[in-house]
Amino acid sequence: MLTTWLSARLIDEIGQECETRLLITLVALSFVLIAVRMWIGRRQVLFNIKVQLSLSTDLIGRVCQHVLCLPAIELESMDLVKVNQQINQDVNSLILFALNGLVSLPSWILSGLICGVFLMRINTALLLMAFVSVILYSLLLRQTSPKIVSRSRQYIQAQTDYFSAFFQWLQHWQLQKFNDLPCFRNNIQNSFDQIEKSAVRQTKLTNSLGIAKELLFYLPQMLLLMFGGLKVIHHELDLGYFVASISYLQMFLNSLESFLGLADGWQAQISVWQRLNTLLNKPEEIKDDKANRVKIESYGIAVDHFSYGEKLVLQSIEKVFDAGKIFCLYGTNGSGKSTFLKLLANCYVQGKRKVNQRPLSLPEMISFREQAVSYLPQEPIYIDQLNAVDNLCTSLETVPVKLGSWIDELGDKKSKHKKEEYSIGQLQKISIMRTLATNRPVLLLDEPTNHLDQKAKNTLIECLLELKKEHIIIIASHDPRIEEIADETIIIGEGNGKVQAKESLSSAMAHQIDQIERTHPKA
Repeated sequence: MLTTWLSARLIDEIGQECETRLLITLVALSFVLIAVRMWIGRRQVLFNIKVQLSLSTDLIGRVCQHVLCLPAIELESMDLVKVNQQINQDVNSLILFALNGLVSLPSWILSGLICGVFLMRINTALLLMAFVSVILYSLLLRQTSPKIVSRSRQYIQAQTDYFSAFFQWLQHWQLQKFNDLPCFRNNIQNSFDQIEKSAVRQTKLTNSLGIAKELLFYLPQMLLLMFGGLKVIHHELDLGYFVASISYLQMFLNSLESFLGLADGWQAQISVWQRLNTLLNKPEEIKDDKANRVKIESYGIAVDHFSYGEKLVLQSIEKVFDAGKIFCLYGTNGSGKSTFLKLLANCYVQGKRKVNQRPLSLPEMISFREQAVSYLPQEPIYIDQLNAVDNLCTSLETVPVKLGSWIDELGDKKSKHKKEEYSIGQLQKISIMRTLATNRPVLLLDEPTNHLDQKAKNTLIECLLELKKEHIIIIASHDPRIEEIADETIIIGEGNGKVQAKESLSSAMAHQIDQIERTHPKA
């Protein structure tokens, strides 16, 4: 706006044959103002992007966390993929509306008022015609919007049908040894024709709306040329002011259009907020924290069989795990050790569970998993966007003392290191520390010694022997050292999936020594 005013002054001064120095000053000042405006605009765009990403990530995370805390029955009735997509769309819609609409509202109002005052010097009817043009365009846009949305959906559906037909043809082509069938090619051609038709309909509607907007906005511009031109001819208006008023009119029209668009957008955001609010008002599942307050002496599982589709993985599972012991799950690759751990972690809720001989209901099984079980997956997990300490998901003070040397190996723990900057062994150590630092009564470890050197294995074994006094520790491993320290080894049957328990070597030797001492007491 300042640049436009300076341009107007420049034209007036040229008309009055001003001094060269004043001309140069005005031109230079115009360029400076343009450069400052461009710099501010760029910084504003970057700021909006950062704020949008930060707010959307935080809000989407909070809403999704609330959804995941809903009762199991509620979750089962939801299509979580669609719910997640809807949450993303709604949250981003609200944030964009706030950033691009509400934040810009004061500048629109100020720009409209200033431009309106300038235009009133030409003719008040010009403002009235500008209002009428924008209102007519807004009404037309409101009437056309459902058609635009509908045709956009038709276009997307046509694309989906086309790719579906193409992949059906490709799959048949490969399976039938490249023996083509005309019906598949006809489906592809028909779906492509639908894409073309829907794209043409969508483009025609958009172009028609654009032409209508131009025609409506031409009306106040024609009035400006007529009234302003007459005043310039009769020397009632400066030429520079008249030239500047053309830009002022466009800014005034844009401000009115944005303001009315904000009003329409407000109605849409109300429905978006109501949808999110309905989701947030659903009561969360009441968590039973008895698992943390009651000491767990035993944890039992009974599952008749477990299958992936038609493939039987495990059967005849019935086992009670006592606190103060280490249990080793032993079996060949693919025998079902990891699946057994996931059953124990209640990732799969088939069968029955007991804690201290008391049966658990389905909600209690989920609560037990969240509050009493700490699970180490087979492959280490590391999030690049977090530093090493944040990846531990806990404070360093809660990491077992035996693993203190591992913390020092991570280097600058406050810096955000990429996953590639750590060795696979260091990533495994971070995962182990994260699992053990929770200090939950049931520890489920899937191949914990993988990727560790001998020194790290010894440190981990010492830590596990110390932790077993107050924990139930169940480890799936092929490492002989784990089997040596285990109080009991559980063999996952190869091929038949049966689970059998046997006394470990260390327990057997301790039992034999105890029998010898009883039979032959020392003198």
